[in-house]
Amino acid sequence: MNETMRSVLEFVKAGSLVTFVCISVWGCSKPAVSTTQERVRALESRCVQLEQDYRTVAQARDRARTDLAQAQEQLISLTKLQGELGDLKSKFRAATTEGEMIRKMLAQRTQERDDLRQQMTVRMNEREVLITRCDKLRKGLQSLLSQDDSSVEIIPASGN
Repeated sequence: MNETMRSVLEFVKAGSLVTFVCISVWGCSKPAVSTTQERVRALESRCVQLEQDYRTVAQARDRARTDLAQAQEQLISLTKLQGELGDLKSKFRAATTEGEMIRKMLAQRTQERDDLRQQMTVRMNEREVLITRCDKLRKGLQSLLSQDDSSVEIIPASGN
């Protein structure tokens, strides 16, 4: 064999060796097909889980917004009620004060009425006493007049 053939043969061996090493390195560095598919499945399931989590969080956010709006409405209505309660307290105090004044006036008027009834009773008793005295005086005067009339009738009869 000649030297050229040998050198070609050595070149082919060296090329084959380099090709074999390159293919081996490329094959070892390439991930297995089943590993890639498993990774894709894992990423897909993780994506689905993240989408579910996003929907859950979005629903919770929407509920929180609704609850916040309701709480704000309740706060507004409670603030209004508190204002109305303050107004009612003021009106109640005024009514209580007015009621106290009316009670005092009622007590005063009741006392005046009782005093007037007592005075009326005294006056009626005085009137009854005076009526009785007048009746006695009238009867006494009538008695005196009848005595005087009987003596006047006797006197003219004796003068004739």
